[in-house]
Amino acid sequence: MKKLSQASIAFLLVACPGEPDPANRGPANGILNLQGVDAPGVFEVTGSSGPFSYDCNEGSQGDALVLNSLWLASRDLPDLQGECRLVAEGVEPSPYVQIRPGQLEAQRQRIDPRGDGGMGPWEVRAVDSALAELLADPALAALAWNDAEGQLHVLSASGHLQVERVWAAGRSTFRAQTLDGEDPCRALEIEHCVERLMAFFESPDAPDALVLPHPDAQADGMLGRTTGWKRGQARVPLLVWGQGQGSSDLGAAEGVDLALAVARSLGRTRGLGYGPDGALDEVYLPRQDGAVVEGLIPEASDRVVVLVIEGLSQATWASQRAQLPGLSRVAQEGVESTEGLLGALTGAATPAFATLITGARGGHHGLIGDRYWMRSEKRTQDLAMGISGDLEGVQGALLRRPSESLFTLLGGSERWMVALGSAPCLEVESCTATGRGPAANKWRRIPEEAAYAALPQPPEWSVAESSGDWEDSVIMTEYARRLVLGLGHPQRPYLMVAGLPGYRRMAERYGPQSSQALEMLSAIDGILARLVDEMVTRQLNEQVTVVITADAPVIQSDPQRPLPPWWMEGVVAPGIRAINGQLYVNALAMERTVDNGFVSLEITDADAPGEPLNSVSVTLYNGAGEELAQHFPNADGSITFASPNDRETYGVARVEDFADLRVSNTELRR
Repeated sequence: MKKLSQASIAFLLVACPGEPDPANRGPANGILNLQGVDAPGVFEVTGSSGPFSYDCNEGSQGDALVLNSLWLASRDLPDLQGECRLVAEGVEPSPYVQIRPGQLEAQRQRIDPRGDGGMGPWEVRAVDSALAELLADPALAALAWNDAEGQLHVLSASGHLQVERVWAAGRSTFRAQTLDGEDPCRALEIEHCVERLMAFFESPDAPDALVLPHPDAQADGMLGRTTGWKRGQARVPLLVWGQGQGSSDLGAAEGVDLALAVARSLGRTRGLGYGPDGALDEVYLPRQDGAVVEGLIPEASDRVVVLVIEGLSQATWASQRAQLPGLSRVAQEGVESTEGLLGALTGAATPAFATLITGARGGHHGLIGDRYWMRSEKRTQDLAMGISGDLEGVQGALLRRPSESLFTLLGGSERWMVALGSAPCLEVESCTATGRGPAANKWRRIPEEAAYAALPQPPEWSVAESSGDWEDSVIMTEYARRLVLGLGHPQRPYLMVAGLPGYRRMAERYGPQSSQALEMLSAIDGILARLVDEMVTRQLNEQVTVVITADAPVIQSDPQRPLPPWWMEGVVAPGIRAINGQLYVNALAMERTVDNGFVSLEITDADAPGEPLNSVSVTLYNGAGEELAQHFPNADGSITFASPNDRETYGVARVEDFADLRVSNTELRR
């Protein structure tokens, strides 16, 4: 078993069918050798350290991409059908090996294998009548799912889009077809619609379908709610200040781009990993969904601090910047993205943080929501962040996917990594949420200090939860200040990601531009202003790069668009349940045979074919909807009855916890 460097999937180094017999190769001196590995279109190289070139029997020649002693032949020759070999100076060329087209897609399918997520034909059939009813709700904007062929479907009240992945010149792209009405991605202005939804459904724990709520839909009477998909509303601020300077003309970026920029700034170089198309490539991160945005962060930083003011939208920042002197100074003296950063698709905090820390989209790093159904363990996974968050669940979900956190990639004996506040503890040395690691518990002593009285105190209007949220955010912002300055620990963090949830919670509770939310934001800003002053005094601005951003924006909710009662967790319709707008369908599948005038139906769970459900029944109805007869399963689970003569007769298969399966009159006839 050989683990590919910088990737978290192990590939067996075995001879592939049609490759030269490894017993006949051996480590002969002065001869290049190639051996197929478990990854399609990849060969282990021995006999030389390169540089390498390739030539093929049909005439193709070029420089070969060899990383970690592995030739990525399918990346060099994605569309070739033929035999090729490697050539290096001072040794004999390797034997010819077979190259085939389509192997990049085969690599992608290995890294993102299809699970039970998405909807096959039986699941689509089960929910078909319910879809129109769902989208009639003014709080729900669109529904998305993957079908059995891996094609993405996006459905709105005004149109239906189908998208398939295609490969051209060694790169994956998408081909879209509007099946009905208008393109919902364009009509609803869903930012990076196809790329983000495709990645979402590539998680093994992806739901059968995802509902996109209207941006200003209201949840549980809250006055604000996070959103992540509509153009003009889904972006958050992005400010960079301190060591060096990035570009003064910085455009739009995504969270996956920011993680990549942090990694490069802290010295991460390119190596073997999975590129944005899901196939092996020369990239900076083990699973790299982002692109290099020049000037996003200085090319070389000694240390990086990422402060995430949860819930702060680009719109709120733009309207309030005059009242926020700390953030305004950072923007004026540093670099500001005029279009902001695109946050998490669903607006959930956990996927956004994981993207900032891994550089992978939600379906690729494994954390698709704050709550979702874990298919492998058949239970709801609650990843609500904060001091009491399910941190083991966060790490477990991440470890099941081929991505690694920046803490793991950039850490070392002399590099102290810190996750502070609501930032998840993804294999980090010090985590304040769990109290693990150096200086991880010192923040708890701040309220006992005399200096605590000088910090912003909870206002008179704050009671119960609001008071606690205020105190937590003020303390965590203050503790972040101390760690950056080296006051909380002798060693200053090499990389620190701090989650400050106070503004988000006030914005959801009272509204994003309410006096309560803005007072919380002002308190955070005051501590940040002090941090900036002290960094300049100590000349730490020449040693540390500070990034200030948010996870997903909170926008004002419309009480006329309340989310349906099943939204958080409940039954949408028989056989369809929801967890945070993610839909899971229990559908019935059917095999039909007709013999001598009798119809036999074998009814199974669509997710477990071949296992009959013995408790299912089939009721026959006439064209007027009147019940004619009921039929129950035989010992083998099949249901057999005489094929009806009436051409209007149809059947309904029913079992508890499953959506009804309507058997058409055509399917009942011999």
